[in-house]
Formats: sequence, C-alpha cells, structure tokens
Amino acid sequence: MKAHTAKKFRVQLGSGSKITAFLLALLGASGSVQAATSVNLLGDPGFDVNPLQDFTTVLNNFAAQQGKWGSEVGTIVTGTSSDGVVPNSAPSMLSMTNADGGVTTQTAQVIDVTAFAAAINAGDATFDLEAMFTTGKGYSGADAGIVAMFFTNSSYYSPNTPAQMSAGKALDADVGWETVSLHGAIPVGTQWMAVQVLYSDASLASDQSGYVDSASLTITTIPESSSYALLGLGAGALLVRRRR
Repeated sequence: MKAHTAKKFRVQLGSGSKITAFLLALLGASGSVQAATSVNLLGDPGFDVNPLQDFTTVLNNFAAQQGKWGSEVGTIVTGTSSDGVVPNSAPSMLSMTNADGGVTTQTAQVIDVTAFAAAINAGDATFDLEAMFTTGKGYSGADAGIVAMFFTNSSYYSPNTPAQMSAGKALDADVGWETVSLHGAIPVGTQWMAVQVLYSDASLASDQSGYVDSASLTITTIPESSSYALLGLGAGALLVRRRR
C-alpha cells in the first residue's frame, strides 16, 4: 500500500513539473511578445537637416517646434572642424561654446509621447537617452551631460514629478567621441518630453568648442503586471484540474 502511494505521488509531481515548465515558457513568451522598443524619436538626431532654432523658442512652443533643436549658443559644423573634430555620423555635428555666460550651454528638443500613454500611465514605460560628445585637439577634457524632462501637457510650465533626470561625464582630453547615456522610468501622466544635450560652461575655455552628435531617444513598453497575474491564475487552475 505504501509503495503504491509513493508511486502515485511521483507521477503527480512529474506532471506538475511539466505544467510548471510550460507555464514558465508561456510567461517568457508573453513578456518577449509584449515588450517593444520604439525607433529613435528625435528629429534630426545627427544635426544634419534642420536649422537650429532659438532655445527659448523651442521650449515656449512645443507643438510648433517638435522635432527641432533649439540652442543657446550653438552652430552646425559640416565636415572636419577647425580644431580637428570629425562628425561621429556624417555629414554634420553640433558645436557649442560657453559664450552665453551661464552655468551650462544647452541645446534642447521636445517630443510628443502621447502615443505611449497607455503604457506610461500604467507605469510600464521606460526611456533610453544617449548622445556622443567630444572636444577638439589640444584642449583638456570638458563636462558633458544629457537631461530628460517630463511634462503633463504641451507646456514648459507643466512639469511632471519627477520633473527631470540627468547624467553627465567628464570627457577625456582627446578627440575621441564618448557616449553619455541615461535610462529611467517615464513618470505616470507624462505627455511630452524634452531632451537636452549640454556642456558645463566652466569646463569650456573661452576659445573651446564642445561637440555633440548621434543623439537618440527610445521608449520601451514592458509587459503589464496584470498579464502575469492572469497567467498565474491559469497556472493554479491547471494544477488543480490535474490533481482532480
């Protein structure tokens, strides 16, 4: 009698393990199918097409200026610069100086992200922002940075919470391009984002330029937790049915 009971238990455990393995595979498949990363959402990511707008013009009119870069003190350089910098992605790159006399010299762009509203408002959306930075020959390293800002509607005066995230890097004292990147969760309620590429004015000499190229912003929507909960309920139902 005891041997028979033990044998029966082993059969049930084996069947349950197969069901569990099947459900885990289903969970993995569900996650991979539902997770999706957007294309680069920035207009003119290589600073090759659009003429630069004024920094405040872009931030004061999201709808009309979407996809355009607005710069405080910036110029577009095509081909090799006078201080020996070659664009990371041809044909052009952005050059910024410390001539504005502020804390940083910045260039910004605004992006409508309402197409991702369902995932953002469910807390299931993340972003990845990056850009390439360098300075010219003969200069010491400079402090480069990127900023992601979040807004609840199409106005600079409607910041979300948190209002922004940022990342920075002290560049090597050479002409090689370096990546500054930032990853984070998009706050619930975000409808617009603004991205900034910048240099610390104090880190740029009066005759020195900081260069930016190959900017990128992507949004990833991840599987909703409710999908996993439903699969969990399904697992329980299958196991109960198997035992019966």
